Amino acid sequence: MKKQIFAAVGAVALTLSLTACGAAEDDKLTISLVPSTEGEDLAEALGPLTEYLSEQLGVEVEGVVASDYAATVEALGAGQSDVIITDAGSLYNAMEQHNAELILRDVRFGATSYSSVAYTNNPDKYCDDEPVMATYAAADTEMAYCNGIEPGD
Repeated sequence: MKKQIFAAVGAVALTLSLTACGAAEDDKLTISLVPSTEGEDLAEALGPLTEYLSEQLGVEVEGVVASDYAATVEALGAGQSDVIITDAGSLYNAMEQHNAELILRDVRFGATSYSSVAYTNNPDKYCDDEPVMATYAAADTEMAYCNGIEPGD
C-alpha cells in the first residue's frame, strides 16, 4: 500500500511545486485525502509521503486523512487544506463552491476518465431498447445490457 501511495503521489511533486508557492502563505502546504481502503495504512504512509514532498517542494507539507470526500471539499473551503485528492463529484463541488482548480488528473490503464454503470430491476421502465443478455465472466452471472451499452464496454 505504501509503495502504491508513493508511486501515485510522488509524481505530483513537480505539479505541486508549481502551485505551492502561491498556495502556502505561511510556508506550509496541507494535503487532504480520503483512504480508498484501510485508513490506518494511509495514515501510516503519510509520514514518509509528506517528508518526501516537503524535501522536493522546499515547503513543509502536512497530510490530513479526511473521513470522506465531502470533508476534503469542506476543508478546502474553510482554508484548512491547500490541496485535496478527491473523487470527480467532489472535485466538481470544490470547483463550483470554492473556485478550486484541477492541477493533476489520475491516469488508469491509459485513460483519464472512466465509465459508470447503473443497475435496475425494472428494465421495462429504464431501457429504451430491448435488453441484450450476456454472461458477466468475473461474477459468472448473466446480466442485461440496454440503451446502447454492449457487453464488454
